[in-house]
Amino acid sequence: KIANDMTLGASPDQLRLFTPEIFWHGREEGKRFVPGSIQGVDVSASGLIATAGNDSKVRLWRLGEAPPAEAAEAPAVVLYQELDVHEKAVNAVRFSPDGATLASAADDNLIILWRDTGTRQQASFGSSAPQGEGTWKQHCVLRGHIDDVYDLAWSPCGGRLLSGCVDGSCIVWGVSAAGAAGKGVRPMQQQLRDHEHYVQGVCWDPRGELVASVSCDRSARVYKAQPAAGKGAAPSFTFTCAYSIQKTKRVGLDPDTTAAASQAAAAIERAAEPAAADLAPPKGEEPPAEVAAPAAAASTVPGPVAPPTPLAADADAAGPARPAEPAAAAGSDGPAARREGVASAAGGEKRPVAKESRLFLDESVPSFFRRPAWSPCGSFLLLPCGQHARASDGAQVPTCHVFARANLTAPCAHLPGAPKAVVAVRCCPTLFKLRSQPTDADVDAPAAAAAA
Repeated sequence: KIANDMTLGASPDQLRLFTPEIFWHGREEGKRFVPGSIQGVDVSASGLIATAGNDSKVRLWRLGEAPPAEAAEAPAVVLYQELDVHEKAVNAVRFSPDGATLASAADDNLIILWRDTGTRQQASFGSSAPQGEGTWKQHCVLRGHIDDVYDLAWSPCGGRLLSGCVDGSCIVWGVSAAGAAGKGVRPMQQQLRDHEHYVQGVCWDPRGELVASVSCDRSARVYKAQPAAGKGAAPSFTFTCAYSIQKTKRVGLDPDTTAAASQAAAAIERAAEPAAADLAPPKGEEPPAEVAAPAAAASTVPGPVAPPTPLAADADAAGPARPAEPAAAAGSDGPAARREGVASAAGGEKRPVAKESRLFLDESVPSFFRRPAWSPCGSFLLLPCGQHARASDGAQVPTCHVFARANLTAPCAHLPGAPKAVVAVRCCPTLFKLRSQPTDADVDAPAAAAAA
């Protein structure tokens, strides 16, 4: 089944997207095949595809060569090998950076490491196995979690593995020591217990300095590697929690005090207007013409606004200062006293302040996973299952938060447009460069679009 056939521009190099329709995972019920769900997928450096299914199986696939550009068909997908050791649903599969080791995690609390033996054996005649059995064999089993393991992440060097579990913990494994586990070497190097709920996603910094975990307790933790004392089998560093990401601050008005603030501002304006008693002349003197004029007429033509009183440092440049208004005597009811009284009464009113808001959705999200990712360069951390206040009405909408490595305390951007909660994010491993000059295809594409 072809899901999309998208062409970018009029360039000979075209990007075509296909979705091969095959039964990746499932089970047979009588004569009927019931498709299962895929919990995780990963692609090795050599192009081998690994899928994790809720049927307790790990399957390896080979993608055939892409068909010609004029052929409207998807490339063939061939089942390479089936790894059937887990006893419950498999949640995650991850190839090591060199592609030589595959790690799988399941609901049976186990992490299994598989390695390519390099020898391909032919299937026996009449066997139901795919043509030519694969070369991947079980290498060792990592035991330490007491509940379902939801996610995995390799270190850049491939010597360590990070796992996240339903028991709220993350474990750093020494994979180089895992091969010698039968000789008494314990592969578990460190256990991180900072989350209060399920750990649903983990990722390892490409620079090898930071690891991150996301939980349904509405928080993300970033751990930093610190040198550790020890020799022999002890790890050369340990991780300490450097950031706990839960909330962010945004500036806004408190809706409960907006009306009160408006009333206080109106009262200050009314107090600033002189009352009739303040403008009454002494006995025996005629009132000035501007006072005798009707108030309505005076209000229709605004008068000049007096300049602000200059600062002391600018007194020489600004000339003589305007005489200050005399302070109101005790018990007086002049305009200055009324302004001071209203201003002091309104001084307790709340002004626009930075309000805290939750960055992540709660545990009601119908998903087992919240899988984060680092950018290939390690400059950005992408955290899924986020929420963002929409500017138009303030409603919380799903998003994926982007954090800059230089400031992991607050998001620098977010990826909008998701209709539902974002449960996984992955970056393209290829780094792209911005073209300095547009190509002929870029120039001709707008004209072709206009003509269409």
